Amino acid sequence: MQIKPEQQRLAMQISVDYEKHNLTALPRHIEKVKRPEVKLYYTGLLAILEDDWRKVEACKNQLRSKVFRSVLDAEMAFKTGRYDDAKRHGDQAIADSAGMQRYILIKMMDRQSRSEQRISYF
Repeated sequence: MQIKPEQQRLAMQISVDYEKHNLTALPRHIEKVKRPEVKLYYTGLLAILEDDWRKVEACKNQLRSKVFRSVLDAEMAFKTGRYDDAKRHGDQAIADSAGMQRYILIKMMDRQSRSEQRISYF
């Protein structure tokens, strides 16, 4: 499946908004995502920022992608201070991923782990 350039730009913008905790722009950008699976994943990430654990679980239960579910589990565990669980879920996400997705997850994790003020697992 080929991803259109506007969806690629949107994914990059959502990543930046997520990292900056831009709760104003994130919902607007997520609404424009065309692929339902990706939209659910981003909605789950937004719910983590909002501490809406029921919504995170609802998103996870609808996701088919094991990688996306593991990333949400890792981010949820990290945000709630369960760092061993975050590592276990993060390692699982990387193990289940491949290609560019795996590369991006590893790079994001490395970048966050080097940050003095780490705000997320990935």
